Amino acid sequence: QQQQQQQPKWTTVSPSITSINQNLRNTPIASHEQTMSPLTLDTMDQIPLAIAFQEIIHVMISGNNQANWKSQIVGEMLISFPASILNLLIDPSHISNRLQFQLKNLHHIKNIIAKPSLITQNESSTDSNEPIYSFDMTELHNTLQNLQEKNLSSRFFNLNVLNYEVTHSDVSNIPIQISSQWTRTFNTISVNIKYSFNSSALPNSIRINNDTVIFYTIVTDGQEIKESSPTAEWSVNECKLWWKVPYVNNGTGNLSATIITMEKNTVDNDSDQQQQQPLTTSSIVNAYFHGENALFSSIDCDLACNGYRISLLKKKILSGKCSKIKIE
Repeated sequence: QQQQQQQPKWTTVSPSITSINQNLRNTPIASHEQTMSPLTLDTMDQIPLAIAFQEIIHVMISGNNQANWKSQIVGEMLISFPASILNLLIDPSHISNRLQFQLKNLHHIKNIIAKPSLITQNESSTDSNEPIYSFDMTELHNTLQNLQEKNLSSRFFNLNVLNYEVTHSDVSNIPIQISSQWTRTFNTISVNIKYSFNSSALPNSIRINNDTVIFYTIVTDGQEIKESSPTAEWSVNECKLWWKVPYVNNGTGNLSATIITMEKNTVDNDSDQQQQQPLTTSSIVNAYFHGENALFSSIDCDLACNGYRISLLKKKILSGKCSKIKIE
């Protein structure tokens, strides 16, 4: 006989502003121009830099009442340097040509945290909406040199230079809304998921990678899928149940699956008889996506110095952590 799955006790999990996905940090963000002939001391070219902004949305849920949901969007700025810049930074004339950049469109940005050992905000930058930041060129050289020593064959070095938060209005800015119901017998776990894509929470020009969203959940004592609709996948090593779902503007849908679980006999001390007991509690249903060509915010930047140029500017958004919270 099936029983309604009991909900676990909720605890608060607050993602840190510095908890950033490593996706862009470990991926070259260089343009084709940077793969050409290396820079030399007598070159007349400006030094090409690739810049990337990445923003991640974390969602903290409280049951199926989405009015109680909370969300947080955090972002980071990365700059990719060609390895050959190290040859130029040895020259005092290039060290004196300090690398500076100016942030723009900060209307929805707060809590900017610059990497203090590497860059500082110019005191002469009086416009708080368009602050200018300067690199410590000696520290930049030392940082890049340390990265090169760890990976001598690398042609590019990605540096995180600052983190920030994006202001928003919680539920209306949650791109995917999810509710789930769990039931169980002594040897199966069943889950029914309803989802809706809130396309108005995404930038108009965003491109969702492969037009696909992945929904997944963990069933810790699961063994295999008994049945699912639409067809789901099962990862034995991770005990992960997941679906690939096409992204459709403002689309809605349902996902369901029944998982065969391990059976376990326990002794009832009162009756001294063996009974079958359920082994799992319901898990969070996560949705993973990433998109390019736009941000939740409108942050932008320009260089505020000579001798450098932006050869590539990338903008990316990602789904982040999904946590359960307890409403006081």
